[in-house]
Amino acid sequence: MHFIRRHISFVQVSVVGAAGAALQALLLIFFVEVFHLYPVLANIIAGEAAIISNFIFNNLWTFKGRGFHTLPKRFLMFNGSALGSISIQAIAVFVGMSFFGHSFY
Repeated sequence: MHFIRRHISFVQVSVVGAAGAALQALLLIFFVEVFHLYPVLANIIAGEAAIISNFIFNNLWTFKGRGFHTLPKRFLMFNGSALGSISIQAIAVFVGMSFFGHSFY
């Protein structure tokens, strides 16, 4: 039973992660095309929105058995660990735009 539960959690985390990646991509396009934000800034905002979305959905669905009393601490840890990812993505967008131009953000 533990084997099945572990695989179900993996699938849940994967679904949440894929949904977060899709949300980030859509928000990036939205912020650049509609609000005309600089793509690096738009990516940082979209990335943070995806982090928050992933945290909420993982806590409501994937890890719903955990207590709410540790929620703020877990959010700070989750968000803090994801800041490196946002930084790497922002640098990648900046470098990509430097080589290929604004239209390839």
